[in-house]
Amino acid sequence: MPSPSRSQSPINHLDQTPKILESRDQYRSCHICLPEEEYRVAAVMVDGKYYGLAKVVPDRQRSLEIANRLLTAGTEAVITKLAKGYAIWRLEPEAYTELCPRTTRRQRNR
Repeated sequence: MPSPSRSQSPINHLDQTPKILESRDQYRSCHICLPEEEYRVAAVMVDGKYYGLAKVVPDRQRSLEIANRLLTAGTEAVITKLAKGYAIWRLEPEAYTELCPRTTRRQRNR
């Protein structure tokens, strides 16, 4: 049996409902680095765990559908309410912030 890939755990998340964070007091925005990436990733920290940005969508129902797909695949996810929609964030257990390069993917592709 293959080992879980990044952001996945062998725990069954089918019985969980994605957490929707409506207030910025519930999370901290930041950037993280991942072992296999050369650039920083937008992230949030919730309860001491880092979640990398997966997708932004305009409506609540679509955000729940995407987050539920991540949960079904074994990846923990949270949703944050934004001014123009909802952001879906996936758990990144291997994320780190120390010695993280300052360039982003957008800056690298210029």
